[in-house]
Parts: sequence; C-alpha cells; structure tokens
Amino acid sequence: MDIINKLEVELANWYKTMPHLPEQGRKWLATNIWWITLVGVILMGIGILGIVTATFFAGAALSIYGGVAGVAIGGIVVIAALALVVFMAITVVLGAMAITPLKMMRHQGWALLFIIMLVHVVEQLVSFVFSLNLFGLIWGLFFTAIGGYFLFEIRDFYSKASSKSRTPTPVTTPKTENK
Repeated sequence: MDIINKLEVELANWYKTMPHLPEQGRKWLATNIWWITLVGVILMGIGILGIVTATFFAGAALSIYGGVAGVAIGGIVVIAALALVVFMAITVVLGAMAITPLKMMRHQGWALLFIIMLVHVVEQLVSFVFSLNLFGLIWGLFFTAIGGYFLFEIRDFYSKASSKSRTPTPVTTPKTENK
C-alpha cells in the first residue's frame, strides 16, 4: 500500500500543474461521483455478461467452422477475452466497494477509484500483449490519463484528514416550555 501512496503523491504533483476546473464543477463532481460510479458498476456488470456470452459463442463458431486454425485463433480469443473479464470483474468489485465511502466523502472511496485507475493501466498493457495494437495502447492510456485528471481534481474533497463522514451534524433547537 505504501507504493500506491507514493504513486498517488507523485501523480498529484503532476496533475497540480494542470489547469483546474472551476470550484463549483469540482464540488459537483466530488459530491456526485458516487452515483456516477454506481452507473458505471451496473453497466460494466452487464458488459461482463455480454462479453462472456459473445466470447464463448465466437470460440465455438471458430472451432466448428475454422478447422485447426479456427481452434487456435478461438483459443487465443477466449484467453484474451477472459483476461478482459477478470479486469472488468476487479473493476466492478472495487467500484462497488467505493460507492458508500464516496457517498460519505471518505478518502477510502477516492483511493479505491485511484486503484481502479491503476488497474486500467495494467489492463491496457495486458491488452497490448494480446493484440499488439500500439495505437489502442496509446489511446487507452490517454483516456486513463483524462480520467486521472478528473480524479485528481476532486482529491482535495477526500483528504485523508477528513476520513470521517462529512455529513453535517444535526442541529438541535432549544425546546420551549408550555405555559
């Protein structure tokens, strides 16, 4: 975990030189990121089901109609897709774990989103190994960097000092006596 903290500090130094969003935009994003994450978790969960179904269908079709070459290609496709599904499942689990802390404005939620960003970097590298698509790697890392920009824009709202909930404490009003 120490490596992740050092990497967080290093990336924060990189992103602090970037132009910043307006304060209202940063505040809106920080308070609403929990439901944006929830929507992402739901959509990615549905995506996992679709990828698994399509992968097994494509693998079966390639093995039936492609002969020996089709079986080999189908095997590679199945392995690559299952690697993608593993990364997506990790992202779904971490995203689901982050929703409640994000809603309560705890640093733990932000840290889980940061770990998801790191998982996406590893996913891009593994995808590159299977596809050897340098253009796809560059674009994937570019979009991960854009996501990192927005993530580090809201980092101050989730500082470690405020790991407790930022929900306001209820105000009590003095009771009046009946005469």
